[in-house]
Amino acid sequence: MKLNKISIENFKGLKEFQVTPEGQNATLAGPNGSGKTSVFDAFLWLLFGKDSTGRKDFELRPLDDENTPIKGLVTLVEAQIDLDGQIHTYRKENHENVVKGQLGGYTTLCWIDEVPKKISEYQEYINSIMPEETFKMLTDPHHFNEKLHWTDRRKVLLEIAGDIGTPEGFDTLLAQLNGRTLAEYKSVLAEQKKRITEERDEINPRIDELVRGMGELPKTKPDTSLAMERTSLNAQISRLDSDRQKLVDGEQARQKLIEQGNQKRAAQLRREAELASNTDGIQKQLDEKQTIQKGLAKLQADIDDIHASVAERERQLKNDKADMESHTRQLVMIREEFKLASTPTTGTDCPKCKQSLPAGHFLLAEDKKATDARLAGIKKRGDDINKLVNVRKKEIADSNAILKELSDAAEKLLIKKHEGLAWAKERMATIERQIATKETTPPQKDSIWLALDAEIDKLADAIGEPASKQMVAIENERYDLTEKLTKINTQLASADRIKQDTARIEELKEKEKTLAQQLADLDKTLQSIEDYRNAESRMIEEAVNGKFKYITFKLFNTLLNGSTEECCEAMLDGTPYADCSYGEKMRMGIDVINVMAEHYGKHCPLFIDNSESLTYKIEYAGQLIELRADSKTKKLTCKVAE
Repeated sequence: MKLNKISIENFKGLKEFQVTPEGQNATLAGPNGSGKTSVFDAFLWLLFGKDSTGRKDFELRPLDDENTPIKGLVTLVEAQIDLDGQIHTYRKENHENVVKGQLGGYTTLCWIDEVPKKISEYQEYINSIMPEETFKMLTDPHHFNEKLHWTDRRKVLLEIAGDIGTPEGFDTLLAQLNGRTLAEYKSVLAEQKKRITEERDEINPRIDELVRGMGELPKTKPDTSLAMERTSLNAQISRLDSDRQKLVDGEQARQKLIEQGNQKRAAQLRREAELASNTDGIQKQLDEKQTIQKGLAKLQADIDDIHASVAERERQLKNDKADMESHTRQLVMIREEFKLASTPTTGTDCPKCKQSLPAGHFLLAEDKKATDARLAGIKKRGDDINKLVNVRKKEIADSNAILKELSDAAEKLLIKKHEGLAWAKERMATIERQIATKETTPPQKDSIWLALDAEIDKLADAIGEPASKQMVAIENERYDLTEKLTKINTQLASADRIKQDTARIEELKEKEKTLAQQLADLDKTLQSIEDYRNAESRMIEEAVNGKFKYITFKLFNTLLNGSTEECCEAMLDGTPYADCSYGEKMRMGIDVINVMAEHYGKHCPLFIDNSESLTYKIEYAGQLIELRADSKTKKLTCKVAE
């Protein structure tokens, strides 16, 4: 991207200014306040609607002595830009909105190669050529190092570095990742180490607790006869449990028979309901009743559909009227523009603001051919808008006609509905009287009901009495045996406890050895991860810094424990960016821009403000436009490099 020409009118402090670098390097020189930065602001406003500080709501119009925007002016910025050998013209104007003689705001108009565009279309086109964030990165020496978060800077640098590869000698570690990143695997290992350490640290206190407990138990030898009696009691209790289970299973079978009986009784009740609701002899009346109900429902649905169509057509009519009013207002503005453009511009007064020009200044008559072309363009826009107005008028007339038809149809349906309701009420009463006179068959005379009743009686005989008495006897005997077993267990508990605790202590000691080995293996793998990251960090920094001429980037910090953490800090000769001078920061920023431009394959016009403060030659591969303060000049001038 190269800037061939930029024309500015009534933008901030610039009344009228034009720069024609023709894609070459140029220097804008002038005293402070002469508008050097305003030229850059105008270029940014033309592209993205913002100034060089990134603001959208900055005051772009000239101000009077009371810092109020001067009325009656049109702000204009137009630029010819070379995009890969093709010249395109971009134009943006800011107009006043005057309603009933009062200023009601401003409107921005846009053109691309003389074709008018909506502001959204215009901005979408500009972003397709050069996204705003990329443009900032390629034109603002401070943007990358000061306005991007360090994680975003690091992401961009790694993208530029490309495929870095992996350090050698870590095949075993990489095979263990199993699809995870190195950071994720380290997190998994750290969590495992924490869990295993906590589990290991709990073992010694538990062993000490078991040893203390064994020391407090009485030192008595187990009684052999008591042990034999305990075995006998356990066998008797197991037998009772088996008997109880058999009773439970029998009771479950009994419950199934009870369920079958309940199901048969439910079937009887359903048969009684079927007999009561038998429609034999009255089906004709029931069908007619349903037909009447469906007819009324269909009539209501037709009415609802018409009401919905009316609402939709009224919404469309409202939108068409709003569009026509908008197009009509545009026609008024275009006629005013045509009238103004048709007015001769020769004389000592400005044709736009009507102010007298300074002594010694005069306006030349516009070239007739250019004037005619401009008037033709305005007329074409007016004709296009007028066509839209006529289209909307026809659509409004069509909508009114359709609304009339829908209203008539709805009225007819409502009349039909009222007549139908009156007839249906009378007919339905007759049908209900016919249905009420129907006789039903009693259950005691129905063969199906009688068969179900016989099955219910048969199931009642098979169910029999519950086994609750036998269950009570078993529970009582089991309770007595359990009481005896508890007393024997109490007497043998000391010996059993010592035996169990001794086995548990040995088990805990073996587990402690296993956990210690697991921790050693984890520490070895974690150290391997740190070794890998250290090797990888050196490769990444070498790959990134190899892209830059002056600047180097510190991408990793080494912590006290030897591990590394990610960072992104620009350095110049070992000095961090934040501690560098203004000139050093500019050199670092331009170095970044050169690398970014090469990576994205895009060079943009680079405006360097306060270039007079830089003591070294600016090395930039694209078009360079220096903004230089010069107290020896009285006004803003432009010098194009030869």
